[in-house]
Amino acid sequence: IYMFIICEGPDNVGKSTLIQNLKNYYNNYTLHTLHYSNVKSQDPITYSKKLYFEMFNMMVDITKFNNTGIICDRSHIGEMVYGPIYRNYSGEHVLTIEKKFKRFKDVWDNLILVTLIDKPERLIEREDGLSFSTDINMKRPEISNFIEATTKSNIKHKLVINIEHNDELQALSIVTDYIDELRMKNAKS
Repeated sequence: IYMFIICEGPDNVGKSTLIQNLKNYYNNYTLHTLHYSNVKSQDPITYSKKLYFEMFNMMVDITKFNNTGIICDRSHIGEMVYGPIYRNYSGEHVLTIEKKFKRFKDVWDNLILVTLIDKPERLIEREDGLSFSTDINMKRPEISNFIEATTKSNIKHKLVINIEHNDELQALSIVTDYIDELRMKNAKS
């Protein structure tokens, strides 16, 4: 039994909190957390292709062990968000990486993309000094790009949770209910 979760969303939306809560909830799993942050490279497209190809490879490798998984704090989806806003490229090259891994059913059938969003004002209130931008006019396109990137993703199991309407425990409950339902479906097939 494997678990692969990609947690996405703008800075300060609560990804790290959700990840910690998931690790506590699924304490019978060995869940490894991978944290991907700002791509800083002379050639960010080549770098991100290698980086996220390796991320999916790690997921494939982990299927050799039972009750394991990976939770990604950010991933390739962020390339589709921040690339066009801050780096002058579309970031959609990451979709071809996803397609390459569809053939690994143990990963693909157990992979969940969770995208958290919130109002721009609330994201700025929680600013920790590490965000791409603290300009409210930049937060709006970030949020809409995360929703669009989630929609474009080839990952078949995905959730978008608006944190404005859900506290951290409600968000955890939404995700765990979804995971548990998915695991029951997978067990039947």
